[in-house]
Amino acid sequence: TTGEMELAHKVIGLQKRISTAPPLTAVTYSILIKGYGRLKNGVMIDEIIRRAVSNEIVPDIIMFNSIIDAYIRCDMMEQAKFVFQSMTSSSSSSFEQLYGETNAPRSTLRSTCQPDAQTYN
Repeated sequence: TTGEMELAHKVIGLQKRISTAPPLTAVTYSILIKGYGRLKNGVMIDEIIRRAVSNEIVPDIIMFNSIIDAYIRCDMMEQAKFVFQSMTSSSSSSFEQLYGETNAPRSTLRSTCQPDAQTYN
């Protein structure tokens, strides 16, 4: 529910303010992306991805699969296609096309992941 997502954001905000808390990872962002996908909230999916990129999170296969699944749930097929293409290309162009307005280093926008069985499912 929307209330659960608000609570998740509060926990993440608290985690960022406590110096001894473990760092946010691709798993953290994957959970948020999946949640917003279930709520069919494409605007927040884009926002979470932008935050991940600006925090220099390098997407792993789980995060990429979460992004693709969330976009499909929101009927945002072009975005899902661009993310998939960024996984299968050595270039970062398709991911940058979606999230290029960030000032993140190019390396965080490039995928080192290859699609797996879950990606094609």
